[in-house]
Amino acid sequence: MKRAAGTTDWEGIPISAVILPRLQAVGPEQPLEDVARLLCGGRVATVPVLENGIPIGVVSRDEIAGSLERGAPDTPVGRTTLRDVVVVSPSTSLEVVLERLRNAPGAVALVMDRGAPVGLVTEEQVAAYVTRRAA
Repeated sequence: MKRAAGTTDWEGIPISAVILPRLQAVGPEQPLEDVARLLCGGRVATVPVLENGIPIGVVSRDEIAGSLERGAPDTPVGRTTLRDVVVVSPSTSLEVVLERLRNAPGAVALVMDRGAPVGLVTEEQVAAYVTRRAA
């Protein structure tokens, strides 16, 4: 992987260095209204959607707000537009995560540990972390 001039070697750093723990997930049948409350009540702007423990996408505050404007509050979140996910483990290196995200434009990395979601990371967050670390 090509590195920008002046950056340090970050190949061995795990993605767990970037994520915020304590991530709550929702199911595809959960009503938009419930998901909106979850997103408005917490510090997160995006939550993963899991069906039978398997990630099927993520949904953001903005996507929920748009869906609520167009539909009923009891519409299942699984019927909204979900962003793609790239599933990784906490020990996956930043380099690998960044490469996988670049190969899946618009996707979010969902960090799963022992079958449970523990964090979400965007390409922008990984790049910002790498830049701060290099400074």
